[in-house]
Amino acid sequence: MAAPGPKLDLAAAAGGDLLLHLLQPRDRRIQAAVFFLSTGGGSLLYGLINNPSVNPESLITGLGFFTLGSTLALLTLGGAGPARAAARMEGALRRLFF
Repeated sequence: MAAPGPKLDLAAAAGGDLLLHLLQPRDRRIQAAVFFLSTGGGSLLYGLINNPSVNPESLITGLGFFTLGSTLALLTLGGAGPARAAARMEGALRRLFF
């Protein structure tokens, strides 16, 4: 049984359309997951490798962002129902940041 969701026609995605489809996700939860993963991962790499004298608070914040992004990605891509768990997490993030 095929998973529900948008169908990607590989024949219609010839050329650079397939790459563009993969690089620009249309789901806002995946966009948020990529944002938190890249922000957290970037700050962790900067703090652990490039500048080891960075404040520990910055490293903990980066670890939190990375954990948040990975959790959101797993909940969204895991397919637990119609992304209900990811929708609840998105609502909590909206209340936290906005």
